[in-house]
Amino acid sequence: MRELYPNRDQSNYNGATATLPILNLAYYPSERGPYNLDPNLNADGTLPNPQQRWGGMMRKLDTNDFETANIEYIEFWMMDPFAYTGSDRSYGGELYIDLGEVSEDVLRDGKKFYESGMPVDGSSAFTTTQWGKIPTSSTVTYAFATTSGSRALQDVGYNGLTDEEERSFGDYQTFLQNIRGAVSDSAYQAISADPANDNYHYFRGSDFDRNETSILDRYKRINMPQGNSPDSDSRTESYDTSYKTTPDVEDINQDYTLNEYEKYFHYHVSLHPGDTILGQNFIVDKRIGRPNLRNGKQGYVTWYQYRIPLDRWEEKFGSISDFSSIRFMRMYLTGFEKPIVLRFGSLDLVRGEWRFYEQSLNTGASEGGSMAVSAVWWKAMSRPLTWWWRIWATASRRPSIRTPISISASISVWRCLSMPMPWSRTPRT
Repeated sequence: MRELYPNRDQSNYNGATATLPILNLAYYPSERGPYNLDPNLNADGTLPNPQQRWGGMMRKLDTNDFETANIEYIEFWMMDPFAYTGSDRSYGGELYIDLGEVSEDVLRDGKKFYESGMPVDGSSAFTTTQWGKIPTSSTVTYAFATTSGSRALQDVGYNGLTDEEERSFGDYQTFLQNIRGAVSDSAYQAISADPANDNYHYFRGSDFDRNETSILDRYKRINMPQGNSPDSDSRTESYDTSYKTTPDVEDINQDYTLNEYEKYFHYHVSLHPGDTILGQNFIVDKRIGRPNLRNGKQGYVTWYQYRIPLDRWEEKFGSISDFSSIRFMRMYLTGFEKPIVLRFGSLDLVRGEWRFYEQSLNTGASEGGSMAVSAVWWKAMSRPLTWWWRIWATASRRPSIRTPISISASISVWRCLSMPMPWSRTPRT
């Protein structure tokens, strides 16, 4: 907490912690992701040409009308991803963010898959695609069946297949035949045990303890869909190992329909050693932390704050014209040659307190000039009940030549607000 927000008040009640929930995004470009049936593999089962691979995630957004909500920025604090690798350019790559309509069809077949629709009575209430099985029963609710043994039949991942079924099903069987002889025996056995590579493993486990598995390796399979909701009958440990209690579905926003549109604004952040320069690449602030480590030493790490204006998109895909209907957000990494871990101290969509007015201020045919006032950002200082704020106001790119009235004062204006009551803000000069 103190590394990023040194002036934030801390709770003093018993049991309070001074830590932040952190999002760790780990990307391994040489390792197969789930449902990747590319037979072009190295002898050890890894992927060649890691720079051409990608990995990411997406989620629904609860606030969809950015225009009304006056959301203006994507803002996040990120720990220096090259703190331990230095200037080695092979660790660099690209981060992309998409805002808008993003397809929920994870396995592109035009059909909505939902684990809870898989039959548990031995019937054939499903159809097949190139990926696996798709339930044909109508969607009533997303909940697992409660009969004995039903969880093993439904908690099977997005392809609707168990490991045994995958080994004999269409494209998975062809994939195994193509890689036989191209990879080592140990790599082939590991792949054939789970051809779709979608098996879940909790971050704790007796096998992990015996092998003294590292913390990063313990979380490699935490997001896999097959077996991530075990019931008490299928639990293998003395503690709960479930990641979730609801079935996996290709319906991220839970509206019981499958969105297949791809209409979004596309943003790009370069992540290369040497790109972390204040004032460039959307970086607006940085903090240097010196935390006390468990080994008794003092660490040194830099945090960077990125602030991406929504109107600074790099590309626009599909028939999207404004920010009045932004239902999904997608983030993905690509262009990396080696594994990378991005640690986000915060990741927010930021609302402006002011709205931009960029229209002409002309009141007559002979008069000219325009004005743009930026949004206000607030920065808490150490003084109680006092907040400082800065407004950037510009009459033109060169204020001294603005007509009809020339302005030569400083562009930056500082003011202080006294806040005697939470609901009262009295300006002072």
